[in-house]
Amino acid sequence: MNNSSVATSTISVAKEVIAEIFVEGEKFKFESNIAITSETGVRLIVRAYHHIFNPFRVHQISFGIPLGTPAGTYPLDGSVNGIVAHYTPPNTPALDSYNAIAGTITLLAPPSLENVQGTFKFKARKFDETKPEIAEIKDGVLNIGSR
Repeated sequence: MNNSSVATSTISVAKEVIAEIFVEGEKFKFESNIAITSETGVRLIVRAYHHIFNPFRVHQISFGIPLGTPAGTYPLDGSVNGIVAHYTPPNTPALDSYNAIAGTITLLAPPSLENVQGTFKFKARKFDETKPEIAEIKDGVLNIGSR
């Protein structure tokens, strides 16, 4: 199993992942400060973080993409063997994160540790399905490694 990890940006290279987030009546402009890619052996993992200070909090958007996925448009519907997407608001335990239930991701090239280009949008429900809140992530752009 290959557990390599590549940090794809620093504080000086920001906005590699952007999106509009609507959840519980609030709108938030997500602009990553840090994006990290890694491989788990079967998936490319993309984690993008938006850090906000005063008070400190972190939003996260993440994707799990099966290794070898070619360029194209794919559903984000929670399929076991498909691409998965998540949104985690600040101060949220893992079991309260939002998992994509409907949407799409368009990959402009085969994704790799060094390069993930594309667009995305999805609706997501909390992992705890007894909680009815839906998050909507719109106008998402992945621009990792193009600088």
